[in-house]
Amino acid sequence: MNAAQLACWTKTVIDDSEMQPQSIDDVLCLPDFMSKIKASEQLFGRAFSQLDGAIQTALVQRRAMQLVQILRVNPLWQERLCQAGIKGKLESFDEWQNLPIMEREDLEEFYMGQRSGMVVPLRHGHFQIIASGGTSGGLPIETVYSLSELRDTYALAGSFFDRHILPAYLTSADPKWMITTLSDYEMWSSGSMLGGVLQNIPSVNFIHAGPMSPPIFDHLMNFAGPKAILGMAREISGLVELGKHLGDDARESFKLAFYGSGILQPKQQDRLKEFYPKLQILSYFASNQAEAIGIEIKPNSPLAAVPGLHLIEIVDQQGRWVAQGEEGELVITRLHAQHAPILRMKLGDRMVRRAPLACDDLSAECFDFAGRSSDIIHLGESHYAAKLVLKNIGEKLMSYSGWSLPLSAYEIQFQNNRRDKVLSLIVSSDDLPEIALHNNNSQMPMSNDEIRALFVTALRAALSLFDQTDQQFSSLKSSDYQFNIEVVPRGSDKFYRTGVNKTPLIKDYFG
Repeated sequence: MNAAQLACWTKTVIDDSEMQPQSIDDVLCLPDFMSKIKASEQLFGRAFSQLDGAIQTALVQRRAMQLVQILRVNPLWQERLCQAGIKGKLESFDEWQNLPIMEREDLEEFYMGQRSGMVVPLRHGHFQIIASGGTSGGLPIETVYSLSELRDTYALAGSFFDRHILPAYLTSADPKWMITTLSDYEMWSSGSMLGGVLQNIPSVNFIHAGPMSPPIFDHLMNFAGPKAILGMAREISGLVELGKHLGDDARESFKLAFYGSGILQPKQQDRLKEFYPKLQILSYFASNQAEAIGIEIKPNSPLAAVPGLHLIEIVDQQGRWVAQGEEGELVITRLHAQHAPILRMKLGDRMVRRAPLACDDLSAECFDFAGRSSDIIHLGESHYAAKLVLKNIGEKLMSYSGWSLPLSAYEIQFQNNRRDKVLSLIVSSDDLPEIALHNNNSQMPMSNDEIRALFVTALRAALSLFDQTDQQFSSLKSSDYQFNIEVVPRGSDKFYRTGVNKTPLIKDYFG
């Protein structure tokens, strides 16, 4: 199809009469987006995820423009659009990028308290409230979902797992199992969204185990059949200790691990694969408002978005789409959300846009996780990307001592005491290197001056080329900040962890 044919086709799927509702009752009468996806699948005779990327994009664009018109029914949204200069119907994604980005503070105003940003009010019923998991700490942010639309997203994402991921790993005539360790017993949990996806994978049996003790884990792992387990990175890394009493057959039945909410270091992955000899490990990226943003199809591949679930944007500071290979802020719009839509919501994560996946079996947008937006080291008036600083430190340590930080570490965290001006890098490892790096260790071959020089060099290299000036270097060298590196045993309480057991890359202390 050419552009004109695509535009004509999308108007047959989402009719012009559905593009301009005038009231809440009109919105309640609109067909849901899942019906549009099914109509497309019926027309082309293939799953939506298998359709050509241009066809997927055309329908997503039509839906996005429809959501803008739906939101005009709500006075608060109408005011927001007018203040941004959006007064008429949008016709393209170029115009779409002029829409304002939804920040955390906007969510509080629109979807908490009186929840005045909803198009269909809560009094109509059949909604669910879920709050953020708290990666960065602080109070949760609530989001409201239509239950029927939420079930549609679970079905769509579950089918994606069933068609494009699990067949390559769970190969057996025995029953197949999907297990998650995520909590699902609190109102304040987006784990219920992930559980909703996993229990809608057609070909597997679902177990919501929650946090597991060794007896429960032993019991589940001795069920006949191959198993996949999804959990936070820290929980997946702990499955070696949890399974230390398992027999060979049980260990070999663990075929696939999905980890999210953190980084599973190479050292942790190697240890898991050594203990579970048939295991493959994939990254699963999800968040409140987005139960399945991106999933690795195979190890070390970019994250693939589930087609038809969200409009995913990677944007610059002006809210415009970055080019392939460039890094930007992750912004999403739920496509199945006409009762309580949120346009262009910033999730607080940074991504690198990658080339779309295009093959006979799957067309999908792709990206790589680059870190939390809050992963910034603040030293005085200067800001440094923590992941890049960490990479630079790792390279310097390798050249100095031959010790590989990425391959040896289980957990890594910068702790920045901004009052006392002390920046520490905490690393957990089993094989404490000879270069022990404890500042109070008399055997440490690196002096405090050498550690300081290492940090200063790594910080300076993390600046943009424009900022890598002699003045900036001199400012760093003369700063009264102190720098430490401390290697601690695995499981150490030196790390700051959030209330939901996540270990952020950077923790600031002000008092």
